[in-house]
Amino acid sequence: MAIIVDMPRLSDTMEEGTVAGWLKAVGAEVKAGDGLAEIETDKAVMVFESFDKGTLLAILLKVGDTVPLGTPMAILGKPGEDISAIKAEAEAKIAAAQGGAAAPAPASTPAPAAADPDAPASTPAPASTPAPSSTPAPASTPAPSPTPAPKPNPADLAAPLDADGTRIPASPLARRIAGQRGLSLAGIQGTGPRGRIVEADLANLAPARKLSGRLTRHIAKEDEVVRVTQMRKTIAKRLVQSKTEAPHYYLTIDVDAGRLVALRTDLNQALEFNAAKEEKPRKISYNDLVMRASVVALAKHPAVNSGWEGANVSPSAAAAVATIRQFGGVHLGFAVALPEGLITPVIRDADQIDLFELSDRTKELAARAREGKLESAEYAGNSFCVSNLGMFGIDHFTAIINSPASCILAVGALVEAPIAKNGTLSAGHRLTMTLSCDHRAVDGATGAAFMADLRKVLEAPTALLI
Repeated sequence: MAIIVDMPRLSDTMEEGTVAGWLKAVGAEVKAGDGLAEIETDKAVMVFESFDKGTLLAILLKVGDTVPLGTPMAILGKPGEDISAIKAEAEAKIAAAQGGAAAPAPASTPAPAAADPDAPASTPAPASTPAPSSTPAPASTPAPSPTPAPKPNPADLAAPLDADGTRIPASPLARRIAGQRGLSLAGIQGTGPRGRIVEADLANLAPARKLSGRLTRHIAKEDEVVRVTQMRKTIAKRLVQSKTEAPHYYLTIDVDAGRLVALRTDLNQALEFNAAKEEKPRKISYNDLVMRASVVALAKHPAVNSGWEGANVSPSAAAAVATIRQFGGVHLGFAVALPEGLITPVIRDADQIDLFELSDRTKELAARAREGKLESAEYAGNSFCVSNLGMFGIDHFTAIINSPASCILAVGALVEAPIAKNGTLSAGHRLTMTLSCDHRAVDGATGAAFMADLRKVLEAPTALLI
């Protein structure tokens, strides 16, 4: 019996998904656990692995279609099976979910209402949202004459084809980068799962076409309307919510970073000296040092490692009770820029690890974030966040608080600058940082005391090794 494959929930905050690509063509055999489609969620493009087995009899959504959870995507069944009735039922549900006029669905199976696109990203999907499962055709619906399955459409696979017509497996990000840089994916040996081509595989490739010698501009001659990704939609919702609800204020300090520069140089020389010949030496970055310093300073200021939870109605109280959560550990978030938007991986219990483990964990999470391989629990629930734009030459900026934390530290570039000491100027290094605070949870004096201690730690950085 044919079954309908529905849009699955691939992250805790996911409310709708966009089909980024189909990994199987109509007529292909599908086993449980096979990759069926690439789905763009609010945080990454993820491979949806089929829960069921059968032949792919119909693809109901085009690449680029965005639908709520539980909306039909495809139909699995036996080769040659009549799917006219179940396909009509599924198409009616799709039309209802997308808000369009639809032919009436069978009376025994009402079409679900469309999900609210303006609901906050953290709002869980309704309990009635169907999980990916089989949906048999209504027994009372007469089956029309069999409809032959359409031939596979290479465009629906959303991936380039090799010279012999076979599909080249590549991640959506790799395909996008290849298109922007004029790269050919043919003949590239992918290093991703099941041989997929990923971003790292394109690093040293030369463009397949040359730009004109006269014009190298990338400005379009006409306006272009770009579809907003699920990630950017979620970012927009949360930033507006944070900026609207949380009364931000900002505290900026300058740090004499001379000793920090010397410490980093000494550490990296020692790591290179101690590395085995066949190993790539570990490297400590300035961002690693700032993140570790934040953890050390937060140990003295637990009120900064907190989150505003607002007013909750207690069953035993006559009035609403407002609460602030002081987190039991430092769950350190850090911003990672992606072509589709921004993601904030979280290092759980960063106060329980040393500088070197924090550095390794940061690099590992950042790499998996760029490949779209983070699980939902790995980018949610930060208690404090660090955002660094220093690598772009930005001296100073302010950041928007990333809920549920009450504070975020914006880190600028570490630059050579004259430093005043004992009434004289000398060449040195300066680092500027700004703390954004939610005034509901963190008072000005509390935030200022934290920043003062953060400066002390960075200016006497041996504390980072303890």
